[in-house]
Amino acid sequence: MRFRGGTTRGAKTGSWLFAAYACASLISVGALGGVLLNGYREDAVSQGRDQGLAQAAVIEEMAVAPALDGADLSAGLTSEQRDRLQMATDLALFNGSVIRMRLRSFAGRVVFSDDGSTAGGVSVSAPEFQTAAGGKADVAIVADSTRTTGKVIRVLQPVVTGTSGRSIGVLELYLPYETIAAHLAEQTRRAYERLGAGLAGLYVVLGLISWSTTRALRRQALRHEYEARHDALTGLPNRSAFHTRAAAALDRAGRDQAEVAFALVDLNRFKEVNDTLGHAAGDQVLEHVALMLSQAVRGADTVTRYSGDEFVVMIPCLEHPAELVAVAERVRSCLAGAVTIAGRELRLGMSVGQAETAVPADADSAAHKELATALLLAADQDIYRVKTEMRGAVGAG
Repeated sequence: MRFRGGTTRGAKTGSWLFAAYACASLISVGALGGVLLNGYREDAVSQGRDQGLAQAAVIEEMAVAPALDGADLSAGLTSEQRDRLQMATDLALFNGSVIRMRLRSFAGRVVFSDDGSTAGGVSVSAPEFQTAAGGKADVAIVADSTRTTGKVIRVLQPVVTGTSGRSIGVLELYLPYETIAAHLAEQTRRAYERLGAGLAGLYVVLGLISWSTTRALRRQALRHEYEARHDALTGLPNRSAFHTRAAAALDRAGRDQAEVAFALVDLNRFKEVNDTLGHAAGDQVLEHVALMLSQAVRGADTVTRYSGDEFVVMIPCLEHPAELVAVAERVRSCLAGAVTIAGRELRLGMSVGQAETAVPADADSAAHKELATALLLAADQDIYRVKTEMRGAVGAG
């Protein structure tokens, strides 16, 4: 069944609901993507720091500590210790695994550096230096002080010799970050691509769910609106829909300086059908009458089931009296013949009362409502007149 009443409004509401749902889904997916991407970036930086710590630990354990076996950094280094340390440092620098290196006492004095300098480095009062002096390595990714761009991994590593097993000083290392950063950037790029594809797929799924849900809601809303404005048995507009359409027709007739007519249709022996054949047969009669009336009127006319066995035909925009006469005659002839209901042929007949009027051009909605009520009352009085004449004719016969 197609629902025509309120379709445009329902479609607009459904489209707005879908758009709102789609935007909310996009915002949610975007927020989720932002959180995940930020997590990827933080993981990449954390991975760089972890690699720096691991590399510094290897340098300290495999190169620096063996060269300083038995050293007391507060008293300085012996020539032999310095030579061994220089050899280990040169090897690390040559391999590119270390950019700069300083060996410092707990007092902060530089007892050895790869370039021979004794100034600079992390302040002895800095929390990072104090952390390393306390026996725990500290790592950070910082700007390279020797270049205007680029970053390095700075590690403050406690130096532990094999003989004492205790920390004797702090190793200040600056390790290359570009290679690690490039590797992490590639990993992050692939993660972004996978995440982007996953989020796009998720958004598509959410969009389909949104479209399906709003489509179902829109159809349900249209169905409810249709049912609220149409008779459940015959499918014709009900009393509420009639008054809405009557107000619109009267307003249009006022602007066009045309007339509007109401034809009130009342079935003559409907109660007898219900009493003798049952309500199911009565329903069949109403459905048949609704179909016949709908076929008898013009496309611009409206047939309404106004009450139990009472129908109203609204005939708008009458420009010639002949139009009303033609429609009224077709309405009257709807039940001229026999109707087969529940296996029996019935002759029901109907009484039709009609009223028409011109609509003032300056009438407002309140006037239209009063005019519609007056037209219905005039049609009802006309139908009473018709029934009275029919009874008089039967009595005279």
